Amino acid sequence: MLKSLQTWLGYPRVDSECVASEANIIEYPFIQGKMQFLDPCAAEDASKLYSSQVPFTKIKKPQTNIKSHEERLKVYDIRGHEKDFTLDRHGFQLINHEMDFSDWYNGSRIVNEVYPKVEELICAQLGPDVRAVIHDHTVGNSLVSEKSPALTHF
Repeated sequence: MLKSLQTWLGYPRVDSECVASEANIIEYPFIQGKMQFLDPCAAEDASKLYSSQVPFTKIKKPQTNIKSHEERLKVYDIRGHEKDFTLDRHGFQLINHEMDFSDWYNGSRIVNEVYPKVEELICAQLGPDVRAVIHDHTVGNSLVSEKSPALTHF
């Protein structure tokens, strides 16, 4: 159970399929990056994980009980090899898809026009038994995102 939980939390899998695909990726160029991972002992704690942006004033409790650690990882450049990666084998898949849309800072238009198209694309790729739901998005430009707050549609 702990091994599968660690895999779900982002720890490296050690099954033969993962090791084989990892060996194949070594040929791609990469950069080193840092990522935060949830500590395994935090998941074993019976209490729910929490984080507060506002300090507690009436009770003595830390602002968070989430414990994490930083790992250095290789981030591979797979451009030109997108078709080599499949959802079943690697846990992700890249799909080329043209979309006639340019108003990426208009949250209402994204929710009403882009979400349904992306949900349809995901369902078409994964089959008829799949239901896709996009719950929100983040604008990746801090100057523009201050003017256009994030929206949800459910």
